[in-house]
Formats: sequence, structure tokens, C-alpha cells
Amino acid sequence: MLLAGPANQQIRANDHVTAALVALRGLSSPSFNEHDPLFAPARAALYRALHLRREQSVLSGHERTVIHAAFSPDGTRVVTAHNDGTARL
Repeated sequence: MLLAGPANQQIRANDHVTAALVALRGLSSPSFNEHDPLFAPARAALYRALHLRREQSVLSGHERTVIHAAFSPDGTRVVTAHNDGTARL
């Protein structure tokens, strides 16, 4: 699955977080490996997106590592979970 093109579109739209997620999704495909000629462009898109992104806020609340996070469909909220059974919105 090649998602470098859509990731680069998101970079051009200044949506660097979505670009990073799209590129990462492409790179994590089980049928896609580093020997594929399309791997380098996908990896480059991921690095570019990560380099350009700027956090809008820092999440706080959990004392240790967050084990899961899920975003709302509109991307405005995130819920995080910790292995102690707590969740934060």
C-alpha cells in the first residue's frame, strides 16, 4: 500500500500530523518492505511530516506511559488509556 502521495498532499495542506499518520500507515503495511522501490518516498514523506509538525497542545494527566490513544472522527478530541484502568479525554 503506497500512501506517500496522499501524505505529501497533507504536507502541502499544512496538516502535518495527518500526513505523518498516513505515511506511517503506508509503511506499516505487511506487504510493503524496505526493498520496495516505493518505500523510500513513503519514508521521506513520514520524515518530512514529522519534521514540519508542531504540537498544538501537550496532553497531561497520566503519570506513566499511555498505552492507547484514539482520536474523534473530526480530529478535535483524543481519549487516552493507561494500564491502570484510567482514561483521559
